[in-house]
Amino acid sequence: MARSALAGICGALLWILAACGGAGGGSGGGSGAGGDDAVATTSTLPAPGLLGNLDWGRDGSGKAWTAQALAATMAVSSSAVGSAARSIVKHAEEGLSLTVAPVKRLDMDGELFSSQAFKDSDATVRTLDDVFYWALCARIANAELAPRCQAKAHDAVIAWSTTYVPTGNPIDESNLYYLMLAVDVLRPVLQGGEREGVDAWLTAFDSAIVRFDERLSPSDTARVNNRHTWSLANAALVAGVRGDGGRLAAAATAMGLHAGSNLGEGGSSYDFRQRDALHYHVYDLEAYQRAEALTPGVTAAVSDRIDSGLRFLRPFYTGAEKHLEFVNTTVAIDFARKDAGEAEWQNLPWEPRHARELLKLARILHPDVAVWTQDLETAGDFHPVLKLLVALKSSSRGTD
Repeated sequence: MARSALAGICGALLWILAACGGAGGGSGGGSGAGGDDAVATTSTLPAPGLLGNLDWGRDGSGKAWTAQALAATMAVSSSAVGSAARSIVKHAEEGLSLTVAPVKRLDMDGELFSSQAFKDSDATVRTLDDVFYWALCARIANAELAPRCQAKAHDAVIAWSTTYVPTGNPIDESNLYYLMLAVDVLRPVLQGGEREGVDAWLTAFDSAIVRFDERLSPSDTARVNNRHTWSLANAALVAGVRGDGGRLAAAATAMGLHAGSNLGEGGSSYDFRQRDALHYHVYDLEAYQRAEALTPGVTAAVSDRIDSGLRFLRPFYTGAEKHLEFVNTTVAIDFARKDAGEAEWQNLPWEPRHARELLKLARILHPDVAVWTQDLETAGDFHPVLKLLVALKSSSRGTD
């Protein structure tokens, strides 16, 4: 049996067991959860004061970051954490007049970037970082600004949770990242009934992921390429926000099975081999990194494989080697995007700048990466949320 097919079957069996209640204790349900096929889940609140259930790093005393500690650091510290937090609050205040328009579904996967469907969905998800800015502002800003931010974050989260219907599509729903971070930070201050509604919506995501994977044929390469890495990263993020230890454990088991065939000897990803493109090697690693940063237990057993995947990039990032992208790809959408003139799909040398965001955080999570990415040490032109996460994770390691 082909290795990719075997990995796919193992992954499918795991998620089928989860759908039958084998992985989580408690009850499922919620909008879009699918009735009898709802995943068994639990939902817990973080300890009082913590930013959320996700792993936001630890402060200088080694304790998990609380809203109070982050607010105090922001108020008095010139550190990277203080600077990053102040930037988030500034963006939140500047965006209070903005509106967020949730949609019932996203249409990004497999679309040409020039298509109207992609453009409409992309415009929608580009507003979601504002929702996170408002949510964090609600927890750490001063007494005058925090309630205004909380009102904006509350309305946005409730609107999305009562409008968007989860599909389980790993590519589309990876774009809800900032919204999920916002839910994690806002969830502790939501009222009981509203929090229960949001939790039911999160459960619907988990159920949709299971159903989406079950519909794939055993030989579908989506069971072994970046699509499944993103599926597991999305599942881990949702379970992490809910504080569901059972589903996080299931995701960790599935991630171990998946990484064995997705990241091969020498660190090359299945995606690189399938599409002859470092673009998709980086994209695959970004999914692992999302889980590694925010739900580290899910990737703990495959950290060495992730490290190997990062090392695979080294000669291309440093310029020691060049790679012409997509020359031998076997995937139809790559040809379509090339024919449509989309820049990164042309048979041109891969540009190291496309890995900067991945490697900026990798320098903290995999310190050996810092040796060959010294150009990123003081680089500051990154997204405010990435800057915050890098700063919070650096403080955990005493490097802030």
